[in-house]
Amino acid sequence: MQSYQIIKPDPVLAPYVSHYWLLKTSDSEDFMHRVCPTGCMQLLFYFSGRVYFPDRAVWQPGSYLGGQYSTYEDMKVTGTVEVIGIIFKPFGTKAFFPFPDVFSL
Repeated sequence: MQSYQIIKPDPVLAPYVSHYWLLKTSDSEDFMHRVCPTGCMQLLFYFSGRVYFPDRAVWQPGSYLGGQYSTYEDMKVTGTVEVIGIIFKPFGTKAFFPFPDVFSL
């Protein structure tokens, strides 16, 4: 069984956050899922399970901040997985993370 939800942010966070997504699986069989690039940063938190990226031969860590991908990637979902993703708007992460301004270096 799989459950996938998209949730809009509170108006206070709407200038920074595009949406949240929740994925819950309880499948006994593994399945592959293609992740397409959005051009936005995302923050992921795994509450149970993790996913595997066969092309890079790595497991996704328990929490992950990433984005700006230029191509799709296939991931293998194994067993029970519960994850929440926060998809930021362009430049939205700057309000929460003190990244240096690369243009002023």
